[in-house]
Amino acid sequence: MGTVPPKGVDYKSSLKNYPHGINLPPLNYSLDVYSPENKKRSEQWVSVCSKCHSPRFARLYRENLNDFMFEMWRLQDRAQAILDDIVANDEFEVPIKERDIFPLGDILADALGPGLLGDAVYQAFKTTGGKVPVIGPILGLHGLFATGRNNPSEIEITYADMWFGDKAHAYKGVAHGQQDIAWWYGASKMYQKINILESEAIELKRGKKVDQLMASKERKSIAGMVGSIVGVVAVVMIGAAMWRKRRESRH
Repeated sequence: MGTVPPKGVDYKSSLKNYPHGINLPPLNYSLDVYSPENKKRSEQWVSVCSKCHSPRFARLYRENLNDFMFEMWRLQDRAQAILDDIVANDEFEVPIKERDIFPLGDILADALGPGLLGDAVYQAFKTTGGKVPVIGPILGLHGLFATGRNNPSEIEITYADMWFGDKAHAYKGVAHGQQDIAWWYGASKMYQKINILESEAIELKRGKKVDQLMASKERKSIAGMVGSIVGVVAVVMIGAAMWRKRRESRH
């Protein structure tokens, strides 16, 4: 539940394109809880639980567990969309080209090739030398332990902690009947992180606008200084020409 986006969710973010052409296990694994194989496993799960509970209770609990998983993934999809927007507009505190590379990002393309990475991911790493923001399942896990310069950034760490930590706590807490884990260490943290991510995104967007405004004012200031210098030089040259003309007329 924690790493692979399941089928059955109407994804709005880039999660809808997972695994993005990657053909490398377990990244290319597909999760369909309603496939014949998983339905069989579900019945086995119900059978085990029915030894202590009624079959009806066990089946309802299993169905609710699936619904809970889908709800957590809808929240992650909402969070992923926030990060997608930041990446698309390069609104990190430090521009992507000025950050450190994704761990081993400079050798991934040559080591794995387009056959395993897929053409899009291969070209992204190959053409940038590894300076690619990687968000979400599964490679985005580096957001919890990488120590590159400005990579990952705060918003990336917040998101990685949400999808790999909070969401997993929520699901496992429900699966094991541990309500405190499911809520206080899981679902409630998911809800909090969504708002934190939205606030962080607003700050990043505002920061980029301020940087652009300052750069624009600096360019205008320089242009004004150049204009003033040109004006002064022109006045001096005109004055010199007039003085020379008067001097020549006297002689």
